[in-house]
Amino acid sequence: MLPIVGFAVCTTVGGGFVYFPEVFPASVRTSGLALANSVGRLVTVPGPLVAGTIATNWFAGDLGLAVATTSCLLFLTLVGVLMAEETRGRGLPEDAVTPSNAGSPATAL
Repeated sequence: MLPIVGFAVCTTVGGGFVYFPEVFPASVRTSGLALANSVGRLVTVPGPLVAGTIATNWFAGDLGLAVATTSCLLFLTLVGVLMAEETRGRGLPEDAVTPSNAGSPATAL
């Protein structure tokens, strides 16, 4: 079961690099992607401690049952992906050219 869970976790992390550029405009694209990944890492820091506590308190110490149950939560990710807006055929969001930034070098790129 662990290789399947590892593949699913790596797929969701890698999927962010494909999906997020379509969400953020060019001026904040790298910041938005870095923030999204870093917040996710920060939230998972207490994961091993919480997993052990949950396995002990909720599953009578049966770590296999705890892992199997929490692995099923990965299906919620699939539901979220299926409910996400389809962006096929649309260009990446770009910053609007306004009179205040019309002459800036970033606009020329």
